[in-house]
Amino acid sequence: MLSTWTIPTDPGFETRRPTSADRYSAGYAERLPKARVKPEALSNAIKNQGTLAQLFNPQARPYSIGSRPSSAQSKNFAKENVHRIKEIQKANREKQREAMTTEPVKAVYKPGKFDHVDSKVAQEVKAPPPPLQRSNSATFLRAGSRNGPPVKDRPTSCEPVIPREMKLTVPKATIAKEHKPKVRNINHVGDNIRRAPSPLRPRPPSVIAAEQLAAKKEQAEKRYKRGKVPKYLKVRQDQWKQEEAERIANMPDPSVPAGHALMPRDEQRQTLANLQTSQAELLTQLNALPVRVDTLRVKTTKAELERKLAEIEDAIKIFSRPKVFVKLDD
Repeated sequence: MLSTWTIPTDPGFETRRPTSADRYSAGYAERLPKARVKPEALSNAIKNQGTLAQLFNPQARPYSIGSRPSSAQSKNFAKENVHRIKEIQKANREKQREAMTTEPVKAVYKPGKFDHVDSKVAQEVKAPPPPLQRSNSATFLRAGSRNGPPVKDRPTSCEPVIPREMKLTVPKATIAKEHKPKVRNINHVGDNIRRAPSPLRPRPPSVIAAEQLAAKKEQAEKRYKRGKVPKYLKVRQDQWKQEEAERIANMPDPSVPAGHALMPRDEQRQTLANLQTSQAELLTQLNALPVRVDTLRVKTTKAELERKLAEIEDAIKIFSRPKVFVKLDD
């Protein structure tokens, strides 16, 4: 029986289910299309490669998915990778060694026009040595001889020549009269006054402004009363209280039904008092009627008074409640 749900239908097969008469007829098998097989299917089956080939080979041993072939052995892939890396390194080293031995050393390029020019080192080696110079000691005279040339440009001493009299701590009276010390009249008091800072010197405006700001802050801190609420905050608090009271007063009462209004308390009390007064008057009129009710007029008056009393009693019960709601006109 063919299934057309799990596997898509082949274009050569009929999607219609065959009847029992067609299925068991003699020519039904001939009418079925032949299976389409790829050209390489036969070679794959002959080579017996892979699990799919084993499924097509009837002589092959059954192979389960959970089991492994007996020929398969566990491999140490880490060890094989290390061995492979070492082989690659060895091959690279051999290639580098061959390249170093085979390649000739390249000579430094030197243009031909400088072949006849010697280097500076070669010029210094070929040059003749300079003549020896005699030292200055050879021109000096020997001891006791004064026949040499006069000495020119003899360097003088750094210290000036001072006579012996001037070297004395206290000079002689004759020399002291000639060399009188110069006395300078210096007014040290005047110099100190001129060097002292003047109190009338103008001060920078920034310094004056900073001092005024600091003094103003200090005075404000002294005038500030700690622990006292300012006046503007009190006014603001009173304003908040009035707004909250107005909001609560204007808020609709949730207990008031739709289309009704709450009757004021004073009006409710006045209406209740009027009802009680009317009730008392009706009771007085009812008590004034005769005991025997024989006539039609007496019966009618008594019934009318009793009806009014019943209405007044119901109204008294309504207006005696804490809240009375009045229906608004449309």
